[in-house]
Amino acid sequence: MPYHQNFTVTVFCLICYLMPAKSAFVCNFTDCQALFKFKAGIISDPEGQLQDWKEANPFCNWTGITCHQSIQNRVIDLELTNMDLQGSISPFLSNLSLLTKLSLQSNSFHGEIPTTLGVLSQLEYLNMSENKLTGAFPASLHGCQSLKFLDLTTNSLSGVIPEELGWMKNLTFLAISQNNLTGVIPAFLSNLTELTRLELAVNYFTGKIPWELGALTRLEILYLHLNFLEGAIPASLSNCTALREISLIENRISGELPAEMGNKLQNLQKLYFINNNISGRIPVTFSNLSQITLLDLSINYLEGEVPEELGKLKNLEILYLHSNNLVSNSSLSFLTALTNCSFLRKLHLGSCLFAGSLPASIGNLSKDLYYFNLLNNRIRGEIPDSIGNLSGLVTLHVWDNRLDGTIPATFGKLKLLQRLYLGRNKLQGSIPDEMGQMENLGLLDLGNNSITGSIPSSFGNLSQLRYLDLSQNSLSGNIPIKLSQCTLMMQLDLSFNNLQGPLPPEITLLANLDLFLNFSNNNLDGEIPASIGKLVSVQAIDLSVNKFSGMISSSIGSCASLEYLNLSKNMIEGNAGLCGGSALMRLQPCVVQKKRRKVRKWAYYLLAITISCSLLLLIFVWVCVRKLFSKKAEAESEEPILMASPSFNGGRNLTQRELEIATNGFNDANLLGRGSFGSVYKAWIDDSISCVAVKVLNEDNRQNYKSLKRECQILSGIKHRNLVKMIGSIWSSQFKALILEFVGNGNLEQHLYPSESEGENCRLTLKERLGIAIDIANALEYLHVGCSTQVVHCDLKPQNVLLDDDMVAHVADFGIGKLIFADKPTEYSTTTSVVRGSVGYIPPEYGQSTEVSSRGDIYSFGIMLLELITRKKPTSEMFADGLDIRKWVDAAFPHHILEIIDMSLKQESLSGDASGDLQKLKQCCLHVLNAGMMCTEENPLRRPPISLVTGELQHTWKEMGFDRLSMAGKESYDYDSV
Repeated sequence: MPYHQNFTVTVFCLICYLMPAKSAFVCNFTDCQALFKFKAGIISDPEGQLQDWKEANPFCNWTGITCHQSIQNRVIDLELTNMDLQGSISPFLSNLSLLTKLSLQSNSFHGEIPTTLGVLSQLEYLNMSENKLTGAFPASLHGCQSLKFLDLTTNSLSGVIPEELGWMKNLTFLAISQNNLTGVIPAFLSNLTELTRLELAVNYFTGKIPWELGALTRLEILYLHLNFLEGAIPASLSNCTALREISLIENRISGELPAEMGNKLQNLQKLYFINNNISGRIPVTFSNLSQITLLDLSINYLEGEVPEELGKLKNLEILYLHSNNLVSNSSLSFLTALTNCSFLRKLHLGSCLFAGSLPASIGNLSKDLYYFNLLNNRIRGEIPDSIGNLSGLVTLHVWDNRLDGTIPATFGKLKLLQRLYLGRNKLQGSIPDEMGQMENLGLLDLGNNSITGSIPSSFGNLSQLRYLDLSQNSLSGNIPIKLSQCTLMMQLDLSFNNLQGPLPPEITLLANLDLFLNFSNNNLDGEIPASIGKLVSVQAIDLSVNKFSGMISSSIGSCASLEYLNLSKNMIEGNAGLCGGSALMRLQPCVVQKKRRKVRKWAYYLLAITISCSLLLLIFVWVCVRKLFSKKAEAESEEPILMASPSFNGGRNLTQRELEIATNGFNDANLLGRGSFGSVYKAWIDDSISCVAVKVLNEDNRQNYKSLKRECQILSGIKHRNLVKMIGSIWSSQFKALILEFVGNGNLEQHLYPSESEGENCRLTLKERLGIAIDIANALEYLHVGCSTQVVHCDLKPQNVLLDDDMVAHVADFGIGKLIFADKPTEYSTTTSVVRGSVGYIPPEYGQSTEVSSRGDIYSFGIMLLELITRKKPTSEMFADGLDIRKWVDAAFPHHILEIIDMSLKQESLSGDASGDLQKLKQCCLHVLNAGMMCTEENPLRRPPISLVTGELQHTWKEMGFDRLSMAGKESYDYDSV
């Protein structure tokens, strides 16, 4: 029956077509269509996470989708996290009306958050953190009245927090950190009384912390760090008794710590107040924070003694009080109190004003203590033998104190110790052999002490040693061959000692040396081993100021990473010294004797004599003519401002004879320096009690006379701690001199370039360089805006910045300075036809005009800032063919500045605690170099006023955590005063 069969087949096919099948799913539901709209907004799915989002597959089975258990085909959970999805968020997600959880964190969604999401009344959890979302915080989210969890951290949201956020009273978790939000923290956040976590960190919030936040009694976490908040910490926060963590890191919070916090916050576990302007004392009530494990009050202006009651904090694990103005009694008794904190793991007390001796009780500190930092204090006396009881120590930092006595042999018991900093103290005696037992030691800094004896051969047992600094001591004997067993060594500095003998060839077994090898300023002799070429990774080698002799093998050219090599001053009596080597060395070639062919040269001699005679005749005629005109010029009156002999009220009255006696007849032994118009001598006056500097006019010609007179006039009217003071003057027809304050620690140029070379290692620390920069900026600010008559220095350069014994800078040499009178701007702000200043520091506009201004000084100062960080002279040979120091810095700024920073600073940083110190160095240098770049703008109108530069440098000082009261080594120094 063919007809019947055909009919049956037809009906069967029709039924199959009309019946829905699992393998032929049709997306005709609202939720499904909304999801497809969402997928359409995704432009990149590199990992193929959404491959199963197809109509052939029921959407409740799609990746990241959870549907309601009882209501068919309704989505309640959309979770697509950490999938690297890119695209925009579709507004059609608002059609998922039963959605309770939307989690899209850790992707690359961009654009604005759809305002339509505010209709999701069932939404309880919303997480869009770690994306690239922009625009304002969506006020429409207040419509999500069921929302309890809201996390929008790490995006680029901008604008202010909308008032509507205060209506979302079911919120327990609110996190909007790491955005670009501005304005104040609104008081209406106190309406969110269910909040347990509030994160507003890393934004641009200003103003004060609202006292109303004290109403959030359920709050457990409060993160407000890295904003621009000001004012005092509201005492009302102590009402948030559930608080477990508070972070106010890097704001501008001032005032004192509320004592109430210690009495009420019994649940507090972590308190971060680092890097603010908090002053006053540490409240004794903080000893009541019985649950606290971390207390960080560092980089503030706290003063007074550390309360011994902190020893009651039985659960304390981390205590950071560094970089404050805290003091101690002579026994440092608070350290004894801290021995009761049996869980203490990290203790940082560096850069304070602690004095006294270390108590023997420090050996009773927690056995879990692995980080102990006391750097940059005033601690004196011996290191107790009990230090060996701290068996858990990994890092011990006692650098830059006043410790004396010997190094305890008990250090050998610290088997876990990896970093030991004892540099910049007054330690004496020999290095104990037991130190070779510290099997995990990776860094040892004993530099800048008074250690004697030889280098222990037991150091060869330190198989993990990577950084060794024994420089600036009085070590003697030979370099131990066993030191070559430290095969992981990356940096070795034995400079400025009394080491003798040859350089062991085995030293070249240190194949991992990739920073520097410094044996300079010793008494090493013999030949430099040819095997030194095996140090292929080393960046710097300094063997200068020794007694090496012989030839240098060209194999040193195999040191492919070498950037700096100094072999100078290795000549001794009766020895021809070093010669030869690769072209990199720039040494003289070894002389090879050979017969010289005699050439008759009488014709050349005759020609030279003829030319010389002609030149002498021309010079004689020129001198005669010049004298004729100079007599006429001297008869005419000089400028009114330079006519009379300069007066100096209150100065010392000394005679020429007294100065001759004080300088031993102006003997060259007392000569401090010689300039273009004056010589400066050291003189002892007042029965050799007081020391002064005397600048004497070199040659009584008109220009020199005017320069000295100008300097006298300027100095007589100014007074500032960062300017060289004039004590008196002598002004007669026969003798003219200025009597100046004696600043006896050399000038900045001598410190930057100890051997008049950029290659010589510089001992100026980052702290000293920044302090010097601030000193100069303060001096300029006084000259430009603090004087009744503005003074322009016109010759600012490192040579004209003197340093005293505390490394405080004094600007000197005003011989070509200018007074800028407000009522005579033209007459007194123009120069002669000669460009004022020194090559490399002269602002470009001075080459095009005769007008000088304070912005010229700012340019010179900017060049000095670049030079302070890079230790490259603006006149360096490397700057040629259109390249100058500013362009060179600009090419590396900001991502590659570590490549141009002075190697001495990098070495100092690498001797610090871990890699964070290198990052800290980079951040500081970024600020200083940025200030230098602004100051050296070609257009003088774009250069900032000196007050802004001073403020930036002072802010950088604070960020670095340097001690405010002992900046640049001067205990009473306060940069906040004029």
